[in-house]
Amino acid sequence: MRNLIIISILTCSTALAEGYWSDPVKLPEVINHTPMSDSFGNHYHARISPDGKELYYTIDVYAHFDDIFVARYNQETEEWDSVTRLSVNMDDIRRELSPSITADHSKLFWTAWERPGGYGAYDVWYAEWDSVAGDWGEPQNAGPNVNTPGYEFTCFIAPDGKTLYASSWWDADGEDIFKHTWEDTGWGPREQVFEKMHPWGDQYSPWISADGKWIYFSQCATPSYGGRSTFRSRWEGEYFGEPEWLGEPICLPGRYSFNDCPSLTPDGSRLYFASNRPDSNYQGQYIWYSDYINAVEEELEENSYNLDVFPVSKKETNISYSIQESQEVFCGVFDTVGNLVRILASEQQTG
Repeated sequence: MRNLIIISILTCSTALAEGYWSDPVKLPEVINHTPMSDSFGNHYHARISPDGKELYYTIDVYAHFDDIFVARYNQETEEWDSVTRLSVNMDDIRRELSPSITADHSKLFWTAWERPGGYGAYDVWYAEWDSVAGDWGEPQNAGPNVNTPGYEFTCFIAPDGKTLYASSWWDADGEDIFKHTWEDTGWGPREQVFEKMHPWGDQYSPWISADGKWIYFSQCATPSYGGRSTFRSRWEGEYFGEPEWLGEPICLPGRYSFNDCPSLTPDGSRLYFASNRPDSNYQGQYIWYSDYINAVEEELEENSYNLDVFPVSKKETNISYSIQESQEVFCGVFDTVGNLVRILASEQQTG
């Protein structure tokens, strides 16, 4: 059994608190200037792992020849290093996109173009970690409930590995996001996540918060929002609600402005995304990040929650705290590597 440690027992959810996104910063050259890519290589579909120590992303090494890489964060030097091309990539000219990993790092999901054994066009694939070999095992297709003869272009696996989200364009007028629940032997049938299908434009590249209350995603939009832009929506009990544009400085308006493929750290404090904003390579996409500035925390500086955590017995622990005003409270237990183990509270509370 893993030792458990409470890393953040009480925090305002940055997905809900009033605040703003900081000016985006481009990730360092070790990620955005990989020598294996040519001068027009896009760097996109970046997904931060649930423990924040690895960044999985796609590089357009050559035109329409996309491979998945992983960069690892060195906590001693506080820098990204050790960029590696994953073994799950095909060795011929095919596209491997949209990587997403479970919290325990046991399974990796991604999408691939016409990989042998698939259902056609883009399919969702996954591989299990082989601890003996120290590498990923043989890729497996996610099955007919997930994949169609059309386009399953992007995907996201929930941290617990039990809910799979995928964008699909097959039997509808555009690309939509669906979810699938694991049912003992395979993935269940698709379920809509929005009541209205693609209300504004094709939707793809989903990311869902650990508590399941928020979805961040990409959408083809109008020039006023950007050609490809980032939106978010809150869970309303049966579906996610009306999409909300993230706005500037994350998204830059313009017909040919791409600001998409969102991914957040588990606490929602940092957003990773791809963008062809100025200082990008020949209008190709680089990977950027932006930090969320909580306006309440900024005003109060160090807010005291009067937190007390003490054992009652070997099997029970008391946790008490106080807040100064009505606000959204997230209270969770994390393990020693930062994985969310249990949500104790995620609701609006009154001080």
